Amino acid sequence: MAACSGSQWFDCGQVSGPNAPFSSIGPVPVALIGLIGYLLLFLLIWASHWWQPLRNSLPELLLGTISLAFLFSIGLTLLEIFVIGAFCKYCLVSFGIITAVFILILSYQRQLNKEAEL
Repeated sequence: MAACSGSQWFDCGQVSGPNAPFSSIGPVPVALIGLIGYLLLFLLIWASHWWQPLRNSLPELLLGTISLAFLFSIGLTLLEIFVIGAFCKYCLVSFGIITAVFILILSYQRQLNKEAEL
């Protein structure tokens, strides 16, 4: 991980390395949980193009899924700040992506709700 070598604030090994205490939940690596989350979002959107019942409830499913991912990411970032005392650049990028998608789906859902009221 040359892009994330140890420094005062950024140390991926301390955050998500093999000996990092918060790098897994039980036997499951946190990175794998993130990958599964991103795959789930992709599959929901992809499958909605072929399955009408999924398309009808996609905004709500995306909002629920991304809300869980957002809360999970907030928890991990708070761990980085207050417990670990170091950041992983890749984790922060993922947190930024999840936050942006959360804001987008939240605003989209609000727009749909306003249109439904009319």
